[in-house]
Amino acid sequence: MKRILTLMLILLLAGGARGQRVGVVFSGGGAKGLYHVGILKALEENNIPIDYVSGASMGAIVAGMYAAGYSPDEMIRFFITDTVQHWLSAKSSDLDNNYYFKKFEPSPTMVSVKIDPKAVKSSAIQLPTNIVSPYQLDLAFVRMLFPASAAAGNDFDSLMVPFRCNASDVYNKETVVFDRGSLPFAIRASMTIPLVFKPLTQDTVVLFDGGLYDNFPWQPLDTAFRPDILIGGICASNYENPSADNIVQQVSVMATSKTDYELPDSLDVEIRRRFKEVGVLDYDKASYIIARGYEDAMRQMPLIRERIARRVSDDEITAKREAFKKKIEPLVFEQIDVEGLTPKQTAYVYRQLGLKPRQLFDMEYFERKYMQVLAGGVFTGEFPEVTYNPETGFFRLKLTMHTQASMQFSLGGNISSTALNQGYAALSYRTVGRNVSTYAVQGFFGTFYNSVKVGGRHDIYTNFPFYVDYSYTYDNYDYQANHMNRYYRGKDWRYRTRNENTLTSSIAIPVLENAAFRGRLTLGVTDDYYFRSQFTSADKPDRSSFTYASLSAEVQKQSLNYTLYPNLGTEHILQVRFTEGLESYYPGTLAGASPMFRTRNRNWFEVRYRYERYLPVSKWFTFGFLGEATVTNHPDFDNPLATAMSLPAFQPIPLMRTMFMPEFRSRSYAAAGVIPVFNIINNFYLKSYAYAFVPQEVVYDHGWQGDIWNRLRRRTQFVFGGSLVYQTFIGPASLTLNKFSSGRSDWQVVFNFGYTLFSSRRF
Repeated sequence: MKRILTLMLILLLAGGARGQRVGVVFSGGGAKGLYHVGILKALEENNIPIDYVSGASMGAIVAGMYAAGYSPDEMIRFFITDTVQHWLSAKSSDLDNNYYFKKFEPSPTMVSVKIDPKAVKSSAIQLPTNIVSPYQLDLAFVRMLFPASAAAGNDFDSLMVPFRCNASDVYNKETVVFDRGSLPFAIRASMTIPLVFKPLTQDTVVLFDGGLYDNFPWQPLDTAFRPDILIGGICASNYENPSADNIVQQVSVMATSKTDYELPDSLDVEIRRRFKEVGVLDYDKASYIIARGYEDAMRQMPLIRERIARRVSDDEITAKREAFKKKIEPLVFEQIDVEGLTPKQTAYVYRQLGLKPRQLFDMEYFERKYMQVLAGGVFTGEFPEVTYNPETGFFRLKLTMHTQASMQFSLGGNISSTALNQGYAALSYRTVGRNVSTYAVQGFFGTFYNSVKVGGRHDIYTNFPFYVDYSYTYDNYDYQANHMNRYYRGKDWRYRTRNENTLTSSIAIPVLENAAFRGRLTLGVTDDYYFRSQFTSADKPDRSSFTYASLSAEVQKQSLNYTLYPNLGTEHILQVRFTEGLESYYPGTLAGASPMFRTRNRNWFEVRYRYERYLPVSKWFTFGFLGEATVTNHPDFDNPLATAMSLPAFQPIPLMRTMFMPEFRSRSYAAAGVIPVFNIINNFYLKSYAYAFVPQEVVYDHGWQGDIWNRLRRRTQFVFGGSLVYQTFIGPASLTLNKFSSGRSDWQVVFNFGYTLFSSRRF
């Protein structure tokens, strides 16, 4: 009898331990949701069983990756990379799959509106719906999670750990719970923060972040699995009562429902933290956030171990994870279908994808080609639909794509503490068929620079893709003495205005993903008005006119992350140019005995090389450097100043492009600089610089004597300074402190918000 009672007690205890099932639930919270990775790490290290997982928003990503077989350590390595932080935040991702061949010339656009002339009036104007481009993130989810989804037969109960997540149906004002289907789609829908990420659509229903209506989805997990105990990771809270003056709080409260952050049973365990120092998009703080989750979980571990008697050994966890991963097939595709476009547009996309009939391809190939298709801004794509073919063991892709609105109106410019205030407006129209044609008119207007440009571009995809563009441009530069006087003493010969009329035509082909070869023909007339000595308002300036033709060939590789003030990436430029033209000189009132008119033929060759690179040394510091050299056989023009105005110029900072500085011009020169960058917080950094310019000769010979090194020292010019830069989502704001060795002895401070961009040099 005693033996029977003992046996019954053993069986009872064993059955109780075996029956104790544990569910883990994670709240949303944006970047704060990385907190849950630390919780998972602590639970596994202490052999706490995890039988079911669920989450909302960022909690869905963490729970879903765990259910797909990723270990906490694998997740940590994934989330702390800069690449992932770019995908998840509003940081620029120009370094990723930057297909330079498709880029248009940089413009100072700050705000743009797309217009669809064929749409009904209510939807003709299309405003941006998201800040962060979704495509890199979508492809990452497919690559990392769909093989696991296929291995489970798209049944979330059959993943390594059964999984639930939710999204919000904002039309019907209800929560959508995912228990089957595409795992990456479900997770991507659950973390779609409104206005940050592009929403997904399922059966005509638009889905947003699951946290809008239920930011802590313990109830779907409890309903589906009835676990014995729940462990909750909570790093979010309901919004407080908004004030009458805070519109952000008001909108947030209106868009969300209150969430029940309390677990139902007294035996359940909650692991909580309120992050006041972490924002929704602060993914660069991943290591810090994960560490806090681990610390808080370890602080609760005695209570967890007390309430959960069952243990799962390291070997059992590893065996379970490896057994599931063995079911996963490599992501190799046998077919791709494109929907949503016209037959001609579909053919254009297929040509860019470059696939032969029945060709197998992997995810790396697809990502590269798909991003090239999207790079030109012609098409948009919905979340890729992937299916598994069990008969062949390969996968199939279905892409639902749309063309962007055919018209776009853009505004931009620059606000400055100097005379560099300017505005910009542009209107473009695009047609998409077997090829893409874009037509545009743009204008700059301001005190220093005014311009009008009309042109077109045709992108043609055959076996050898190329584009052809053409344009007419009128430029007017006014190097006013009142602007120059900030950097030089008094009104002097640096006063100058330029009018330029040009016709250009180019043809370009891709060389590498980030490089292109371009040949360009330019026909133009340039008129420069200037004084060669001190002048009064009654004086008439000299005029030099140059009518020319210029033929150039260049190879440019570019992966800089920002148009202005870059702090990551590389730029290579190698350019060869031949220019021939007719110079005409018209003397002004201060020309003295100069002939009234004379004309000369001028021609020359020019070779230019530029290399700029930024190397991340640590999270807080990036080392940049610049090297530039130009060699020409440029002839003398009518006078030294006319010569200087046509010479190549070294202009490493935006401010120098707004001033006529003969001391930084030469027939041939070499220049170099160091650019230490100190990264402060997201998109906010200090970019310092020191440049040296060594010319072949100087514009005016001051009769310097001595050995060659002494003459070289006197010729060499320097630029020192730094810019405190914040890259907003519409353009850079900068506060610059700088000094030129040829200018005043004091340093100058300049504030700019926007883009100081002008037409590229014609000759």
